[in-house]
Amino acid sequence: MSERGAPAEIAAAWSDLRAAMIRDRPVAFSRDEWAYLIEFLAVDSLAPFIGSGRGRERVALVLPNNVSLLGPLLVVVATLGARSIRVKLGSRSDDVVSPFLDFARTHAGPALVEVLGGVEGQRLDRDDPRLAAWLADADVRVAFGSDAAIAAVAALPHRADSPFLGS
Repeated sequence: MSERGAPAEIAAAWSDLRAAMIRDRPVAFSRDEWAYLIEFLAVDSLAPFIGSGRGRERVALVLPNNVSLLGPLLVVVATLGARSIRVKLGSRSDDVVSPFLDFARTHAGPALVEVLGGVEGQRLDRDDPRLAAWLADADVRVAFGSDAAIAAVAALPHRADSPFLGS
């Protein structure tokens, strides 16, 4: 991947996607969910997530089965600083991350499409060895779900310098 834009440029590219979102909506999203995403992608909404420090290169996101807009929202925020984002999608839930990424890759400008080239989402069970590999390689690990699920993800092998955020 070539040199990617600064976080503010990536936020602007997300905001530019809003025009296409107003005209078209994937069937995976309700009108209200899509409207919420459109509002979230405004530069002013993304501004609090744009930090002045160095972002983490590789982020691993572990989403629960009851996820809705949490997945797309986290992916957007993560793209503001990470070069590689791996998303473990719920193994038994509706997937709205993939349709959102497909829409963005189809309708976004070249800068955002390049950024999205570093985003991978897969349906994995918690005990899938690929998830363990993702987490072991990540600069930061983020997990959502039950207390037991978060504890299980936190216990998987990882680098000592890889912070874990669980909720």
